[in-house]
Amino acid sequence: MRCLEVLLNGEVVCRAGHGELGLLTATLHLLPEGALQRLIVSGDLRSDTSATLQRWLDMSLLTGATVCLRVVDSDVADEPYRVSNFGTLPGYGDKKHFCSFCGASGEDTPLMCGVSGNICPGCVERNKEWASEYRK
Repeated sequence: MRCLEVLLNGEVVCRAGHGELGLLTATLHLLPEGALQRLIVSGDLRSDTSATLQRWLDMSLLTGATVCLRVVDSDVADEPYRVSNFGTLPGYGDKKHFCSFCGASGEDTPLMCGVSGNICPGCVERNKEWASEYRK
């Protein structure tokens, strides 16, 4: 099967893949205010009819970390775990959401939460401005 392999500072930390994989994404959230960044590898399975995602990796990265993503063919992959709400920080359950676009904390601003991401009011406004310009 085709897998996404994630290496951190030269060592494999995740091999994401599944025989029923419909979509696989790797997202790096660069938070402008701090040295801590987030790397999330998630996807959905064609056989999964519920509105939940599978997640293979959700980790913090320090500034200066070297991350390498490569596509590999492999007979084995890490087991994913189901998540019911994308955009939460580990250890906080569903209480600490963050904006998928700018990284703003849900503790500081209200967020519209969706299955595959969250968005804050500021990013909604920026998106409306962008859409208006794009239509011209």
